[in-house]
Amino acid sequence: MAKAKTRKPEKEPFQGVGSCYKKTCWTTRTRATKSDKEEDKAPCRGIGEVASEVGKIAGGLSKMFEEMGNDSMAEAMGTVEDVMNGVSNIAKGFANGGVVGGVMAAVSEAIGIIGKAFSASARHRAALDAIMGRSVSLNSRRTTCC
Repeated sequence: MAKAKTRKPEKEPFQGVGSCYKKTCWTTRTRATKSDKEEDKAPCRGIGEVASEVGKIAGGLSKMFEEMGNDSMAEAMGTVEDVMNGVSNIAKGFANGGVVGGVMAAVSEAIGIIGKAFSASARHRAALDAIMGRSVSLNSRRTTCC
């Protein structure tokens, strides 16, 4: 019986991520020279593409759950879609505009997330008010008829 090749465990599992991080012009001494090289922008483009696809899948799941009547899962998948689209936009910002483009994309996405949080809070408050209104209406009917 032939022995199976055993793979040595990596000492540093995130070493590949670290090398990508270093290659994408994050170090100050090489930032000016490496920012224009296409090979250095590839990891950011790849992250942007993957996040975009995950966002599309989450959007499809959100629609499916909404049609099934499961509003909480639809909202959760909608949130995942929004986050993945944000990650995609930030990664594409770094890939296309370097550090400045990435920072501008991150600021833009942060503003969008804050706006969505306030909007969700307002929707939640309106739903609670509607529930309270119905509850008060039902209670007033019960007390007046007996």
